[in-house]
Amino acid sequence: MATGAVGLLLLVQAGPAEVRAQTAPQTDRGDRGGPSFQTSYECVACHNGLTTPTGENVSIGVNWRASMMAQSARDPYWQGAVRRETIDHPMHTAAIEDESRVVGTLPEQVPYLEWQHSAFREDQSCQACHMPAVTEPTPITSVVGEPRERLGRHTFLGGNFFMLRMLNRYRADLGVTVPPQELEAAARATERQLQTDTASVDITTTARTAAGIEFAVSVTSGVGHKLPTGYPSRRVWLHVTIRDASGRTVFESGAVAPDGAIAGNDNDADATVYERHYQEIRAADEVQIYESVMTDADGVVTTGLLRGARYVKDNRLLPRGFDKTTASDDIAVRGRADADPDFLAGGDRVRYVVDSPDAAGSLMIEAELRYQPIGYRWAQNLGEYDAVETKRFVSYYDATAAGSSLVLAHSSALVE
Repeated sequence: MATGAVGLLLLVQAGPAEVRAQTAPQTDRGDRGGPSFQTSYECVACHNGLTTPTGENVSIGVNWRASMMAQSARDPYWQGAVRRETIDHPMHTAAIEDESRVVGTLPEQVPYLEWQHSAFREDQSCQACHMPAVTEPTPITSVVGEPRERLGRHTFLGGNFFMLRMLNRYRADLGVTVPPQELEAAARATERQLQTDTASVDITTTARTAAGIEFAVSVTSGVGHKLPTGYPSRRVWLHVTIRDASGRTVFESGAVAPDGAIAGNDNDADATVYERHYQEIRAADEVQIYESVMTDADGVVTTGLLRGARYVKDNRLLPRGFDKTTASDDIAVRGRADADPDFLAGGDRVRYVVDSPDAAGSLMIEAELRYQPIGYRWAQNLGEYDAVETKRFVSYYDATAAGSSLVLAHSSALVE
């Protein structure tokens, strides 16, 4: 959280016109008088105007400007979260806002360590997914550039389609100057990648019983890090529905409400508790949610990074080749998933035992794997703070929560 936090105050204390002015070309010369970094304006002079032999525009500046990396300082959730930290820890405000100091020791996000502990380290780099290569020889500069193989597209595709659309919707408030069609294109590209390469779901071992129905849902991860990875507000979960021959719902676990909350999730209902990991689900208020959950030094569940003392749950889906028995503390599985023999490298298997003695005829089972970049509780907890940045984000979230989640994979099975 500390890295780059100094930029927060510059942005949130200024109006849209002032924010736009602050994005003008400038150089940070560091503490020793020499240049420490250049803004993107210094890059685009040479690295825009790049076209492949078949006419595709792969300009680095154009591709990059619609990414979450380019818009990170305008991210209203980040602004609200940093403001919360300064309110919670006023004695450490200077350190929180100092981009060169480390505050806290709990690992917030370590996708590289997750990748390093997986089989992907042998055959697939991070850039393979997040900077897909151009297949044609293309110059990397518009100034005397020679064609080079495998130019990486600077799209930096990630997982935050939700924030890209929020930035677009509230672009005037946040000082966003990227053309709206580019942000929407980036959001759609993010969704395509999430729905194409991320995971699959299968329904297996279905059986009718005297009491109802039993079956298993298997989830397979296709990514080279935990799913979800990155900032701990992210979560993936199983939404499972059973309908009878008339279309009547006889069982449902994991439905998402228009406000972004998951039905049956203990943490969305009560900020002090959390939903445990399941090997077997028997009731509608039991939901398999793949997430990381922190507690403070007193064991109270928290979404404040600097209050976080340890993870009591981390059952995020493991990548192929990830050995949970040898994982370091920074990437370890936490909670009941650690002892679950069906929670292994590459995925998970959950058994459902549903009592529905009055369900006649055939039954249709549907299983969705859903993903949400900013979970309901992570957003709503900011509402407790009386600050412009926190209240602004909660208002944005409440207005857009219906589009806060996405189906990553789907499967269905008809049981006669």
